[in-house]
Amino acid sequence: MEMEEALTVKKEILQLQVFRDNLWTSVEHALARLAFEGCISLNAHMVDGPWFNRKVTKKAKTSVGTTFENKSLGFITRDWCIRRAAIKITSSWLFESTVLFLIVANSFALAVQNFYYDQDDYWGNVLMRETEIVFTLFFALECAIKIVAYGFVGHPSAYIRDPWNWIDFLVVVVGLLDAMQFEALSFLKPARVLRPLRSLTAVPGIRNLFHTIILSLPGLKDVVLLAMFLLIMFGVLGLHFWSGLLHRSCRLTMQPLHFSSDVTQCAGWCFDNESMVNVSMASGHMLVDSSMVFDVFCRRDKLCSSTWESGKDYYIWPLDDSQERFCGEYKCQPRPLQSLGSEELQVLQLLGSIEENSSQVSTSCGSPLASDVEFGPQAANPELQGVNLNHWNLEVTGPSRNFGLTNFDNVAASFLVVFQSVTLEGWSDVMGMVQDAHSTVLGFIYFLLLIVIGSFFLVNVILAIIWDVFLNVREQQLEEEREADTQHVGTAELTLKAATDPDGGMRGHRGLCKEIIHQLFLHRNSTDVDDVLRDGSNYKAVRWARAIATNWLFNSGVMAMILINVIVLAMDRYPEHLVEASVGDVLNFIFNVVFLLECIILHVAVGPLVYWADNAMAFDGVIVLLSVVDLVNDFASGSDSGGSAITALRAFRMLRIFKLAKKFPSMKILLSAGVQTLMSMGDFVALLFLIICVFALMAQSFFGGTFMFDPDDGSLVAPEDYREKCPFGDGDKPICVPRSHFDTFLWSFITIFQILTGENWNTVMYDGMRATGWISVFFFLMVVLFGNFVILNLFLAILMSSFDEQRSKLHEAMESKRELSRATQVDQRWAWDSGALAVIPGRAQAGVSPRSGGSRFTTRFTEKFSWISRFELWGDQNKEACAKRCGERSCFFFSRDGEIRKACLALTAIPAFDHVIMVFIGFSSVVMAFENPLHDPNSTQVKVLEVLSTVFTVIFLLEVVVKMIALGAFCNYGDGRKAYLRSFENVLDFVIVIVSVLDSIQTWLLVGSSGGVIAVMKIFRVVRMLRPLRLISRSKNLKVVVKTILAAIPELRNLLVFSSLFFLIFGLLAVGNLKGSYHSCKDHMLEDYGFSRSPETTLMCIADTVVDSSSNVSWGIMSQSPGTCSSGREWQRPTKDTPICEVHCDSSSHPACQTSPWGYHVMRCSDCSEANCPESSQDLSRRDSCQQRCARHEYFCKGGGAECLEQCVAACICESSCWGLIEDAALCTEQGGKWVNLNQNFDNLLVGTIALFEISTTEGWVDVMLAAVDSRGPYLQPRRDANEFIGSMLFVAFMLIGSFFVLNLCVGVIIDNYNKQKKESDIHFVLVTDVQAAWMTQMKAIYLRRTFFTQVNVDRLGPSRQHRFRIITSAAFENLIMACIVIQLCLLMMVWQPRDSGGSLEVFLDSCNVFFIVVFHIECFVKLSALYCNYFREYWNVFDFICVLTSDIVAILEASIASDSTVNLSSLVNALRIFRIARLFRLVRVLKGLNKLLLAFALSVPKLFNVGLVMVLLLYLYAVLGVSLFAKVAYTGVGIYGPQANFRTFFQAISLLIRSMTGEGWNYIMHDLSKSQWYYESVLDKTCREMDLDSMDFASLDLNQDGYVDEPTECGSQLAFIYFISYTILVSFVILNLFIAVIFEGFEESRGSEPMEVITKCLENWERYDPFNTMYIPLSKALDFIDARGSPPFLEKLLV
Repeated sequence: MEMEEALTVKKEILQLQVFRDNLWTSVEHALARLAFEGCISLNAHMVDGPWFNRKVTKKAKTSVGTTFENKSLGFITRDWCIRRAAIKITSSWLFESTVLFLIVANSFALAVQNFYYDQDDYWGNVLMRETEIVFTLFFALECAIKIVAYGFVGHPSAYIRDPWNWIDFLVVVVGLLDAMQFEALSFLKPARVLRPLRSLTAVPGIRNLFHTIILSLPGLKDVVLLAMFLLIMFGVLGLHFWSGLLHRSCRLTMQPLHFSSDVTQCAGWCFDNESMVNVSMASGHMLVDSSMVFDVFCRRDKLCSSTWESGKDYYIWPLDDSQERFCGEYKCQPRPLQSLGSEELQVLQLLGSIEENSSQVSTSCGSPLASDVEFGPQAANPELQGVNLNHWNLEVTGPSRNFGLTNFDNVAASFLVVFQSVTLEGWSDVMGMVQDAHSTVLGFIYFLLLIVIGSFFLVNVILAIIWDVFLNVREQQLEEEREADTQHVGTAELTLKAATDPDGGMRGHRGLCKEIIHQLFLHRNSTDVDDVLRDGSNYKAVRWARAIATNWLFNSGVMAMILINVIVLAMDRYPEHLVEASVGDVLNFIFNVVFLLECIILHVAVGPLVYWADNAMAFDGVIVLLSVVDLVNDFASGSDSGGSAITALRAFRMLRIFKLAKKFPSMKILLSAGVQTLMSMGDFVALLFLIICVFALMAQSFFGGTFMFDPDDGSLVAPEDYREKCPFGDGDKPICVPRSHFDTFLWSFITIFQILTGENWNTVMYDGMRATGWISVFFFLMVVLFGNFVILNLFLAILMSSFDEQRSKLHEAMESKRELSRATQVDQRWAWDSGALAVIPGRAQAGVSPRSGGSRFTTRFTEKFSWISRFELWGDQNKEACAKRCGERSCFFFSRDGEIRKACLALTAIPAFDHVIMVFIGFSSVVMAFENPLHDPNSTQVKVLEVLSTVFTVIFLLEVVVKMIALGAFCNYGDGRKAYLRSFENVLDFVIVIVSVLDSIQTWLLVGSSGGVIAVMKIFRVVRMLRPLRLISRSKNLKVVVKTILAAIPELRNLLVFSSLFFLIFGLLAVGNLKGSYHSCKDHMLEDYGFSRSPETTLMCIADTVVDSSSNVSWGIMSQSPGTCSSGREWQRPTKDTPICEVHCDSSSHPACQTSPWGYHVMRCSDCSEANCPESSQDLSRRDSCQQRCARHEYFCKGGGAECLEQCVAACICESSCWGLIEDAALCTEQGGKWVNLNQNFDNLLVGTIALFEISTTEGWVDVMLAAVDSRGPYLQPRRDANEFIGSMLFVAFMLIGSFFVLNLCVGVIIDNYNKQKKESDIHFVLVTDVQAAWMTQMKAIYLRRTFFTQVNVDRLGPSRQHRFRIITSAAFENLIMACIVIQLCLLMMVWQPRDSGGSLEVFLDSCNVFFIVVFHIECFVKLSALYCNYFREYWNVFDFICVLTSDIVAILEASIASDSTVNLSSLVNALRIFRIARLFRLVRVLKGLNKLLLAFALSVPKLFNVGLVMVLLLYLYAVLGVSLFAKVAYTGVGIYGPQANFRTFFQAISLLIRSMTGEGWNYIMHDLSKSQWYYESVLDKTCREMDLDSMDFASLDLNQDGYVDEPTECGSQLAFIYFISYTILVSFVILNLFIAVIFEGFEESRGSEPMEVITKCLENWERYDPFNTMYIPLSKALDFIDARGSPPFLEKLLV
């Protein structure tokens, strides 16, 4: 009965649906006819709505009758008026719109809050307080209406069943409780910021993207397991290697100080506040006054004094705060006496830290932890055995040590460090800490493996999974759209057929206005402009305009003007050049006129409607209009190009260069695909903006007002000290607030965006930990995991998918257009042959056909490019001409029948010949790693290296001679082999050998020579460093990778041009707005230098110092006058815009510039010009030009004045040595500061483009943005947040376009080319040799199953052995061993600091360790006794045996250490203990998802090996080049380039390049290595001179006698820019993206391992029917085996 009723109800529902469909169809017909007849207008929303969109109708069908149940809340039926009203309200679009408006309004109220202290009266805070209850009531009302309409929880469509309503309900409940002053659940109050997520449902595109994210999360479970696996493995390793080691610090005393009330009964050096104590030292005993020690070290320490007052003992070990590096591997350096106070020096002298007649304080390495056997308190004094110093965790301070938050003291801290390193942010700093504290080599290996496995593999697997999920979801969506379109086609055809007017068509009744709107807005680009230009016209002006517009000379001229315009725009720079500025003003007017004429001609030719309907032309028109406005503004203002905000829009003219893309088809496709992809990313940008807003509001709720750190020492300021220590400063912000904070919505938004880009996100997290504790870690991990790993990877997946799709469409469109063009050409040729078609109507000459004209053109083309045919005379195609020119003799001398040539041919034909040469290349490359310009040139090592280099040069020269004799130099001889110099590889070899020969000549025959030729030869020695590249042509593994890269060069070239265009555009925008604005006032350590702005000018004293007594040359240096100028004359600038000159000695020959260091000096510009440019001062024409320029200067002398103009003219005459400064810049230098520019700046286009390239790698972009945010203009001191909105949003926009979009296209291009080469390959393998391809095929087969059964014919074994076999093959035994592994892993994590080395916990852990060792030994013995030799047939058994054997070795070593305390094998024991952690790999056997990912890694090993070889070769090459180029560069002392990051040894160069490869501060190192002599000697006050070690006493340079120069003093080089940018492009953008392509392929191939699951299921079923593994089953059981019902998916696969 119930079934019949259900069928009846279903039938009625279907009838209603059919009726509804018929009704909607009638409405469609009616609306369509009314629209086509012009009665009504349908907008895009109506067309895409339910009337015309069958997909929406289809979805509506499934929901009819199921939205609202008969009863709500169990008793409110649909008949109640309140229920009917609720249903009507919730079904209204106005209700949803109102709710969305309230959400936006509430979000606005949340965003305008200010979390600075004492801001209760701020309007945003007042608004939030007053409106909070209003929003709560509105949302509570919405919640109540929906609950009444839908019900609460009782049925599937109830309110609470919708996950989106969970957030609303939680927010409403929390809001109501908060309104009722219910404080118990106040911690849920931040949940209200989640309400903006509801807007996700408002936009279909955003909803689909979010749906994709949700669907991708389950697919990430395998990679989550892999991530946890790696975190545990590396975290536990770090925990056992370095637990407690990052507390080793340099100490001022030899051992800790023990402050106790009873100095007679305490251990160590005991002191109180009054007694005289006897202190034992190495030199004997000394009587020390305790009160002095107490006053210096305890009374000044708040913790020590408070502990002492409470009557407790206190241990303290005074720190040397001048050395912020950890010690251990790093040796503590003595501290100068002058850096300490007199009382401290007196006490340290009593305690033996200062020796007699010494100028330094001896420091020692010490740790506060008793667990540190090597440097702990007991190592300094055995009496302190087991003592941990008080407040040990507060000792490590300072930003360089991350305030002690980075450590391996417990498993949580260790995991956090590992996770931070995987994100490639701050990992090099942690590695430096570990290397200083423990071991350089071990730290390098650990972090190298972590970066390779964690970052290069794990992170890219996440990208591969998200991309795979996105493509699957997109395919499903496209399939649904196809089905909907198929259903829609029939209805659409009927509708159009019924609605079309048979007389005039659809266009007959349209008015002119509607037609214009239709073409301009609804159907843009619908008209082919080329067709319009080819059409005829009845108007003569139109015909002329079209003839001009289609003329090649006109178009070429416009293109030339575009290029010249780009060049002129690129001339803009700071400080402004005299000639460039004048020429630029004139050319700017010319460009405006030319482009305006072009616009007018095109308007006449195609008409305004077609012109503005075409996107490209409309874009040109907008630029022309802006140019006209700019021109009118210049004439109206009566000034030059500077000073107007409108002139910044000139940079948009740079976009005209996109028109050049039409000349290059491949570039046009790439550009069009890129632009269309960029336009299609709107939904993602909106989703990203929404997610960032939600995270920003959450961060405000969690951290608002808590980031308050003392600007002096970086310590956290207590809330009660805010007003005292943190007054409000520039930008109306407390001075204690760091730049990245969450106190306002804007900066919270920017900080979250910074975290998403990965730039210094760890610094923000550590600030949060210091402010609110460890609980803040979860928020930042959520932002990084969801925002960085998921959202940005989804962006990359969408980008690559959309880019490939757009490019494929454009390729197809271009191909179809080419085919149409070919067909048209065929038709035209037929018409020409028949004489029926003329080229130009009415102007065809008699007897001249188009075909003859074409032949003349072909003849001219052939004559013009006849040099190509002459070049081909030397090619392979014309062997007769080659033989005629060269004869049969190679190198014009050696005949083919000659004995010498025969011997050379025979030698080159031997395979061993190339192998021997490759060995010598390898040896010579290894030898180059030992060459170092810092070595003593007269040392034995250098002499041996010179001899070896010469020997290798001779060998390679002989190789070249032999091959040239055998193969010929230029001509081929028909034997199938190319001439020697016909191969690029051989040309490279030849150049390297010739340079090596010249280097050997200079080394041995021109010793001590000098001059220009010798200097050039020394420069060309760098070419010799390219010798390792010769390995590429001789190694198949390297060759296949290089071949793949070379095949991608055309696309990469186009991508480089495409990227450069964006960088140039943003560069011009930045130069126009930010040039000269990145300077600030600094001291010689580049710290902020304070100066007074009142008065506007400073009284100066000019001291005429005589620097050359023979010629009586003076040097008018100025200094701030103290009131009376006794040794000179006083002078003061009359106005603030009167320039004072900064002296640049690098372009001056003045005698004062010959001293070192030069120092930073300012002079009166007239004095500076007279001293440095006396000849230019006499040049009247230059003076006249300078006077004209200064009269209308952009910044100088705005108010006029004779003296001001005089100083301006003087600065202009000698602008290379005298740089004029005004405003704040002049005040800074007058008062003793230095006006210094930021490394990354936008003073000219070249520097600006380099800066944009740097920040596009997400490295340092925050610093550049902050400089823009603080900038106020040229010559003005930056002020915090002076330009916060425009400055920040400009760089956020650039990061979205320039970094996320443009550079990520490189990934798509390389993967696309990789897949294309894979399809074209016969064996479908790329980046591998044939042997490796065969190995990969075998590995895939082996992976399916290497052995089906470890032991067969069990029935033939003895009963005891059978029993043991049953035990080891049982699931319970395997589960027991897995449980033991997991428990042992948990015990390995039970390490923390401080811990008692002999406590009960340590005894318990040791006992458990012994127990598990016994368990694993028993497992091994039982398996061996059951399987015998078959035990070693399975890899996992071999792995277990190695682990067991290693545990025995560790036990033996620990016993030897315990018996002999002089033997220190702790490092070896810790290294061997990793095999305890290695047992974790056995979990791979039971985790199938993890097994697949490891299979992906295994299948990628050969390709990763080949790509890795190329990377290693590049690293080696760049390391050798770096040592040769930059080893002598002096440390700046203020940058990253220093003791831990330099090129002074080969190992340090490799370490630096690896950190640069991951983006860790590579640009800062580049700038440090590029500093000029002026920067060193004037800004840093350091000597910077070239070092010629041949003419210097090496012993005085090598004081520590390690064979190297201790302190090199050479300046930087501009080659650093070429070096690091080329390295970043090659390694970071090409090679690492090849890694991504390989991992993608490995992941796709690993998904094809489902047969393994089928086979495993078969084997499990087989073991049930054949328990003795006899390998046969009786027929009666075989049928049961076939019919066995396991898992249905497996059964389906088996049956298939």
